Order: sequence, then structure tokens, then C-alpha cells
Amino acid sequence: MDWPLKFDESSDGETRWLRHMRLPSACLTEGLRQTLPVAGDGLHAADLGLCDGTIVEITPPLVETKPMGMVWPRFVDCHSHIDKGLMVRRHPNPEGTFAGAASAFVNAYKEGFSQEDMCSRADFQIASAYANGTGMLRSHVDMTPENHAYGFAALCDLADRWRDWIDVQLVPFFGVETEAESIPLFARLAADLGQPALSAFLYADPVVDDFLGRVFKAAADHGLDLDFHADENLDPTSDMCERIADWAEKTAFKGRILIGHGCALSLWAEDRLSQVLARLARFRVHFVSLPLCNSYLMDREVADPKHRGFAPVHAIRDAGIPVALASDNMADAYHAYGDLDMVETFRFAVRTMHLDHPIMDWPASITRAPGAAIGTDETGLIAPGAAADLVVFKSRNWTEFMCRPQSDRLIIKGGSIVSAPLPDWQNLDHLKGLSP
Repeated sequence: MDWPLKFDESSDGETRWLRHMRLPSACLTEGLRQTLPVAGDGLHAADLGLCDGTIVEITPPLVETKPMGMVWPRFVDCHSHIDKGLMVRRHPNPEGTFAGAASAFVNAYKEGFSQEDMCSRADFQIASAYANGTGMLRSHVDMTPENHAYGFAALCDLADRWRDWIDVQLVPFFGVETEAESIPLFARLAADLGQPALSAFLYADPVVDDFLGRVFKAAADHGLDLDFHADENLDPTSDMCERIADWAEKTAFKGRILIGHGCALSLWAEDRLSQVLARLARFRVHFVSLPLCNSYLMDREVADPKHRGFAPVHAIRDAGIPVALASDNMADAYHAYGDLDMVETFRFAVRTMHLDHPIMDWPASITRAPGAAIGTDETGLIAPGAAADLVVFKSRNWTEFMCRPQSDRLIIKGGSIVSAPLPDWQNLDHLKGLSP
């Protein structure tokens, strides 16, 4: 078998074909699911015709033969922190705990870092995500007194420079302690710079309800969606998802609500969980689990962790709430590892969160589900008329896909294979505290 993959150009000299491929069912329209042959758990067999940067045809295989590989749409990573990333050596988290990570970033902001430093680190992470096959990335940006005046706008400029290769969204991120008058200012900043949402970190505090009221109002006033970090702990009494449901009902919020983390929900009683999920499902709520980061942080207080911090994604999906997976942090105090690689995230989640036997539609968790949360219902879809922006794997089934890291994947942008090497770590050597 030829690899790297070679397009079949023999049909008409214009349309180029990817033949004998396997496509994840979760990334297909219902019509294609009905017409393409089933090729195993959650997979269909197909030939794909590409022309002028667009998928023009998807047909059953012209000739019965062994599959050549697997084709996915480019991935959607709906929860990351590129302003924080790559600082783990400069500001480490020796205990690996959530408190240790928060303390490390208090020190980072006290020490300060330049706009050039932040943008260099962010650029490296965007390049990593692009090289790994991501087509849309959302990052939260800390709106601290030290960096919000220049950091958010600078990252928006960086995102604009990447727009021909990867769609980078940036959302202002702040916590319950934020001064009331700042919240509408953050909303206006996001709206003025063409960004889609406000993001807030929720935790138990006497003012959390007043805070939520202001956040919901600011988002509604500026036509923004909402993106929450909620219940990121292992306290079974944590109730931030319930409070989100309360305010969604009070305000009849019309925008999308993306809820991230939900670690504590895994410790809730079943009846409480089902009641809160049913309330949330009445709104445009999406959920994102961050398995790499939360399994790194949670239950570090004991030598042998008993709770891994995974949200109960099966129950959430069964309640009718779309579930995404995302990378979260890269090489910083909240997660010391990672490469903004959605394949790594998916393979880890399948093997540790039991998203298999059968795998069914779980590939939607890094394609269509996050696409619907931060893009459109067509984002993360393989269909005639869609952009020919794809990721091609040599693996032909889930066994082959899960057993190896897929380092030989190919990225197709605009119908052509692109050269997208991962950035070299030496590119960061000029930054303070990041050289070997």
C-alpha cells in the first residue's frame, strides 16, 4: 500500500478521488449513512471526490477491495487556554493539584510576561493544533488586571493571521471575584472584536448568584453565547450546574451555553443528576469534558487516586445534551503535558471513559458536537458541498486507530495535502525560562 497517500486522478483529470476509505458514521448526514455500506462499528465505506477545494461526491466504493485508510473532517477543539500554555517549566506545579496550578498562575501574573512572550507561546500552540488536524479552536483568555488591556486584542490579531489555515476563537475568561462593572466591558470587547462568547469560572461563593445574573445579562445584551467552567472539583455538594440551570430558566436565555468540566457530577446521586440534566437539556446547552487535564489534576491528595475527574458523559448524552471532548491546557501548571492533539484526547477518552464496545457515534465528540457548540451544525461534517478539509489516517479500523498515535496522519486543506510539520520546541528557546 502506498503511504503517504496518493490521490487517484484517473477519472476525469479534474476531480481527485480518495478511494476505498472508511468514514466515521458520526460525521455523515443521515442520507449518507443510509446509502454507504456499513464497514464495521461506527464506520462506512466510501470513495470521496474532491474538486476546487470542495467535496463534490461521496459514493459507495467503485471496486470492492481492502480499505486504504480512514478519513475524518478536521477536528474541533472547543476548550483550550493558549494564553497560559507552555509555562510549566517557568511556573511549575510540583504537586500536580488544582490548588498548586492556581498558585503557579498567581505567581506568573505577579511576575508578569510580555505581549511578545504570550503571543509566541500562543502561536506555537495554534501551529501544533493545525499540524495535528484541528480546523477550529476556541481558547479562553484570562482577563486579569495585568493582561486584559493588551492581551485579548493581541491574541485576536494573532488569530486573524491564522485565519486562512485554522479558525481560532477567543473568549474573555474571568471568575466570580471579578468586579461587577468589568463584566459588560468584557462583553463589549468580545463583541467589538467579533468573538462569540463570554466565559466564566464558577465556584462556591456568596456572590455567585449575583455574578451569574450579571454574566447572563451581559451576554444577552451583546448577543453572545456563554461558556462556563463548572463543578471542576470532587465535592459532591458542588452545585454550579444547578445554578446555571436556574439562571437559564430565569432569563430564558436564547444563546448557546457550553459547560465544561463537571467533575463533581460523577459523585452526584443519580436522581439529582438526572433532574439537573433534564433542566439543562431544555436550553441550547452543550457539554465538554476535559479528560487529559482533569485526570491529571483530580484526587492528587492521595498516592493512589480513586476518582479520575471524568464527567459522567454517558448520562449527559443520554439526557439529550451533546457531549464534546477537548484538550484544555498544554504544558502548563494545569496540565503538564499534551500537544493540542484531538487524536490523543479521543484515544485517551475512548480507553479510559469507556466510549467503546460499541464506539458508535463518539467520534462526533471531537467533530460535530463541538462544531455545533462553537460553530454551526455543518461544522465537523463530511458531505457533498462541504470544504475538502480532512484528516486521513492509514488506520482502517478502530483497533488500528487506537493502538498507535497516528503520527503519520495527513492533513488535507482545500483539497490538497498540506505540509504542516509540528513546530520545533527550539522555537521557544528565546523565551524566559523555556530554554533547556
